[in-house]
Amino acid sequence: MQSKCLISYKDQNNYTLTDVNDGEDKLILLWSSFDEMCRYIANHIKNKNYTSYDSMLCSIIRGGLPILTRISHLTNIQNIGIIDYRTRDFNINKPIYMFPNNINDIKNMIILEDILDSGRTINTILQSNRKIKNKNISIYTLFSFNDTELPENIEIFSCIELDRETENYWIEFPWERK
Repeated sequence: MQSKCLISYKDQNNYTLTDVNDGEDKLILLWSSFDEMCRYIANHIKNKNYTSYDSMLCSIIRGGLPILTRISHLTNIQNIGIIDYRTRDFNINKPIYMFPNNINDIKNMIILEDILDSGRTINTILQSNRKIKNKNISIYTLFSFNDTELPENIEIFSCIELDRETENYWIEFPWERK
């Protein structure tokens, strides 16, 4: 399914996303922009009438955790799931799922991510757990690339979609700065 872009920093003069250092091709996300993006996501989730009773916010360690916390507070959805799948640094070969006890009562699973790149992590997660196969799954991300490969039956909402050919930036998130 084609990603639906929630906002476009290119088309809105009043929206300043980042400072871009052209020499390093690095896009630096500011805390204020992060908060604004989270508010867009939270409003979209509220408009879809997801509730705390039948919905769960879920995030992948580590980049999605700040988004998960902020969106949970903005939407008051308190069912939280966390997935640990750090192949690069920790060599975790299978995702580890930490879901609430009422997972069987959950109808809507809202996955929150900082960035969708190739789609490999999300695809592995969606294919490897039988408890999420019958859920209505939506993915919300701050950034995605226009060539991310994801299943056709999943709703994907990206705050900003980047063109891999012309905007292949390294994105520095505010929680990564020391």
